[in-house]
Amino acid sequence: MKKALVVLGAAISVSACFAVTDDLSGLHDEQALVMSFDNMYQHANQHFEFKIIDDMNQTQTRGIVLNLKMTDGRFKISVPQSIPSTLSGYRVDFWADENGNGVYDFDHALENTLQSTQLDHSWRVFLDDTAPRDEFTKVTHVDQSYLLAFRHHLGDFVDLNEFPDRGPVKPPLDIVFGGATINIKNIDKVPPGTMAQIRVATPTGHIVGLYRFRTFSLAPVPPATFSLASFFIPNCIDGGDVYVVDLYIDANGNNDGNGNGYDDPSAGPGNDLGWRTPLSPAGPGTAGLTVTFDATDTAGGNVNVGAP
Repeated sequence: MKKALVVLGAAISVSACFAVTDDLSGLHDEQALVMSFDNMYQHANQHFEFKIIDDMNQTQTRGIVLNLKMTDGRFKISVPQSIPSTLSGYRVDFWADENGNGVYDFDHALENTLQSTQLDHSWRVFLDDTAPRDEFTKVTHVDQSYLLAFRHHLGDFVDLNEFPDRGPVKPPLDIVFGGATINIKNIDKVPPGTMAQIRVATPTGHIVGLYRFRTFSLAPVPPATFSLASFFIPNCIDGGDVYVVDLYIDANGNNDGNGNGYDDPSAGPGNDLGWRTPLSPAGPGTAGLTVTFDATDTAGGNVNVGAP
């Protein structure tokens, strides 16, 4: 069922579910990446980011997790349609905001000292299932999916602005420069602490951006202040292209952040909520993409957007 769609430049307002492209799986010859993290107690509730980077040191997918939710030190992130099946040499760079200042910091002088809490914790894993395995990292390739299992450890940090080896600064290249702004109306109607996730994809299903967060407590701020929340994923949108945006909300509150508790929104009342925009045009150049969802539109939140 379709309802009114309001288009203002690059802004898209979504008030219902759309049957078009409800299932993005299998539309493109790309493989999934499923990342499982263990022993991450130290980073609970911290800011966490990852990038999927190709063999040319170019960022292909960017992910942000706000206030890490985990179960017994574990959490999982699934990124479907993210690794081309015909290419190799991809890697994942990821970091946790250990010092809590909201930006990535690294200093080789501190990385192996008791002052390591003054810098962020960052690692790099190449998606090569033929490479020798160590006790902390395991990469396997099964049924068109890369499975990355990572166990937190100290003393093996990497400066993510250096590549391929320690030395001159060579950060990953951004090949597109528009950002994705996702607005969610009536977010104050969702219980505080509820897990939610946004995915931004091309029409073929390739994921270019991911944003996971937990809804926040309104007290003591008046509810009207938080009736609209905005989330921004930088440098993931190519000007003039079109994109599909998914929003997932753990409506029944049982998702543990570690791969358990996704209840298909299309299966009926009592399950989670999922919305998907129709094809949404980005603005020209670096104008980016803006879409708006309404968290109270439960009738439209019946799209199976896939487990977070």
